[in-house]
Amino acid sequence: MRRSILLVPVLLGLMVGVAAADSVIGIGYAVGMANPSGGQWSDTKESKAGINQAWRVPMALGKMFSLEPFMERTEGKADQSYQGTLDGYDVMSYGANVGLGQLVRNKGGLHLTPFVGGMLSKARRSGGPGDDGFAWQGGLSVGLHGSETTHWDIRGAYQSISKMDLQGETKARNYINVSLGLTCVVKPR
Repeated sequence: MRRSILLVPVLLGLMVGVAAADSVIGIGYAVGMANPSGGQWSDTKESKAGINQAWRVPMALGKMFSLEPFMERTEGKADQSYQGTLDGYDVMSYGANVGLGQLVRNKGGLHLTPFVGGMLSKARRSGGPGDDGFAWQGGLSVGLHGSETTHWDIRGAYQSISKMDLQGETKARNYINVSLGLTCVVKPR
């Protein structure tokens, strides 16, 4: 029993060493569109698609797992045909994604990586209510290795922000995001 307990740290150390040998770390920027969707869009129709920007730090820890802290901002556009014209929501989010595969590579070609993430979101608008909430997202990244120092990706994601006050009702705020990103590989060099 004692020998098997002593083997656990040794095996964990070997796995970390193998993961470190295959790890790739990058810093990236992405820009795209965020489209409001779901029930609140049908109910209120007060917001249009807006610009979505993100700073990401993808870390491929081996070939099967990635971690990606990020900061994201969505600029809401007002729908001028909406009665009383409210500005769209500006949403600032901080969180992390987990990828099943490599979200960044320094070699290879085209690859698909599904991901899921959690974040804290702050939604603000002028002329209307704002709220903070927990959000989650899930999607697919289509990545393309550009060179040893660059990595491109196109992403599609579904994002849901919980507990937002919309005209006196608490509902989730949902977005469908599509973005194009460029990542600079900082490790290995």
